[in-house]
Amino acid sequence: MSKKKHVKPFNKRNFLNLEGKESNALISTLVTADVDDANWKYQITIADCNDNVELHGSLGNKNSRKNALHKVDTLISNLSKLRDHLVSEFEKKGLKY
Repeated sequence: MSKKKHVKPFNKRNFLNLEGKESNALISTLVTADVDDANWKYQITIADCNDNVELHGSLGNKNSRKNALHKVDTLISNLSKLRDHLVSEFEKKGLKY
């Protein structure tokens, strides 16, 4: 008889500003589940000064899991493109970064 594998909790928090900046900008990612894994969910929080954005959802069914991965993939893609654009503009203007 095989043992049931439970959802492994995930909790990661990173500050977004360079050391020495006064703002408490951060990103927090969290995955939680009940003891029986019935209430499996995720939360992504991005905060900067007084503003806060929170994405969250259930991971209890296939469509919800697929949508959660789509959200994460879309965030990664958009942020990567933003970074590439910023670097390109800095280099065009000869700005150090």
